[in-house]
Amino acid sequence: MYPGGLGRRKDVEVSDSLRVTIEGLDADGRGVAEVGRRSALVSQAYPGEEVVFAIDRKTRGTFQGRVKRLITPSEDRVDHPCPHEFTCTGCPLLALSPEAEEGFKIDKLQDVFGEVAHEHDSVEFDYVVPTESFGYRHYAKQVFGVERGRVVLGSFVAGTHDLVDNEGCPVLVEPLQDLLSELVDEVRALGLRVHVGEEQGLRFAVARASRFSGEVLLVLSTSDPRHGEPSRPLRKLMDQMVDKIPILAGVVLLLNQDSGHSLLAGEVLAEVGASAITEALLGHEYSIGPRSFFQVNPVSAETLFEVALAFAGEGSRCLELFAGVGALTFGLAANFEEVRAVELVPEAVSALNRRAQELGLNVEGSVGDATDVASLLAEFDAPVCVADPPRRGLGEALCAQLVESRVERLVLLSCEPNSLRRDLPILIEGGFRLREVCGVDQFPRTAHIETVTLLERTVERD
Repeated sequence: MYPGGLGRRKDVEVSDSLRVTIEGLDADGRGVAEVGRRSALVSQAYPGEEVVFAIDRKTRGTFQGRVKRLITPSEDRVDHPCPHEFTCTGCPLLALSPEAEEGFKIDKLQDVFGEVAHEHDSVEFDYVVPTESFGYRHYAKQVFGVERGRVVLGSFVAGTHDLVDNEGCPVLVEPLQDLLSELVDEVRALGLRVHVGEEQGLRFAVARASRFSGEVLLVLSTSDPRHGEPSRPLRKLMDQMVDKIPILAGVVLLLNQDSGHSLLAGEVLAEVGASAITEALLGHEYSIGPRSFFQVNPVSAETLFEVALAFAGEGSRCLELFAGVGALTFGLAANFEEVRAVELVPEAVSALNRRAQELGLNVEGSVGDATDVASLLAEFDAPVCVADPPRRGLGEALCAQLVESRVERLVLLSCEPNSLRRDLPILIEGGFRLREVCGVDQFPRTAHIETVTLLERTVERD
């Protein structure tokens, strides 16, 4: 439905904008057109549309940019509540109809699984969209900057470090929209400096809202070490935000002088109020701190985990890899006699073990690199393994360890389907068979899609 492979012609002379007809969507959801020897990648432009787009970035093979003028709209283009269309690039599928978005994402999954699935007639394929297209994100990541002489909070344009204001972003839940608007108003009123070029000041704002408790936790980053002093205006900002916003449980201030754009890097300079909030998934509560990894869309996450639990089944022992704070662990503990959970972050493992002890569950969390668990696989000898790796996937080494193990049922959660293109052939060649696949749309209006894959061993290990 959405072709990605395009032919090549001789290159052309270009100005700062180009007029093109969109022929397809790339894997990131950007419209693709042909311009001489290069491809034009245009955010929020859809197949069949004729547009004039402004070029934000040029590479050897691409022109990347945003719509400057929409000449011929697609029949799949729909109205939406976002005031930042063609400016912010955070939602490349912003104006695409839900039906067309679903078609694009199913095509994307089938492209990944197609080469493997055609060899296994019994594979079951499903796709679910648990939430509405807007108002689903409980986690906001924002950058401070200056636009037309005025302090703003926003995001970077795709492929650049150019900042655009996206106040009132409608994919955020309303409490986060209101909090961030109040925050930038207070920063302006206090005349606080922001980090621009060589000038030190406020850099990032990261906020998480709890669906369970209604609380919000705000993390601010500054590049100015003097902002940690109690008499400084930034401390006044923190106090005022907690006083004015009843749902704001606390504010944490980080000294972030990282040369890149790692939003949560650096030491804690100051705290006002609580440094953690409580969230719940599948009936279990979790303490979420400033650097805790937790699901952005808790409603869809519950659906994702319910599918994973159903695929895992029940039994004696289950090994969980990349466990985080245990969002899936306690659901597994209800179905298995013993659960071992491996996670790299010590704070997450401590929280997991503490909660397991409170609940009286036979769960043991251990700090370790989940990509190197050969000895644990042999020692624990679990017939079921559940893994939720980062975007890069399991990797060749871990796939090989799973192949050599006695794991009979493998449940693999993936936030990047292309990682499965690398991992699945190794697992299948090693004796696993693809049984079920479920796509779960956790991030409507973007090209991202999560998958849960069930593999079962067809060749027993000695």
